Amino acid sequence: MKTRNVRCWKVERQCESGETVEIYFTVPDFGDNDRLFTCLNCAAIFAVSPDAEYYSGVPFEKLRERPYCAVCGTTLKGLAAYPDTYLYPQSKKVGHFSRDDRTIPPDNEAVVKEFWDPYSG
Repeated sequence: MKTRNVRCWKVERQCESGETVEIYFTVPDFGDNDRLFTCLNCAAIFAVSPDAEYYSGVPFEKLRERPYCAVCGTTLKGLAAYPDTYLYPQSKKVGHFSRDDRTIPPDNEAVVKEFWDPYSG
């Protein structure tokens, strides 16, 4: 499995123990934005392109029965929608994130981040 670059935005969250995690999110843009998922075993993040899903003819729900996490080797069946659910990498505590504002943040605040691409093989 390969990684690919995804344009997204970043916020930081802190759990009760003081551990900080960077949370990345995409925003809806005519429904063609990448959907993000996370491995609840190792916190790896996966980006699912609606174009790859459509042109491959394999829905992600079907695809995730086969491959394994490129970081920890667990099955992708247990992926959770990200950033709705995320994992603090050190403590393995699960956190939840929701944006109150549905506007698109300014372009100058966007970052490009590499995520695992389950459609890359």
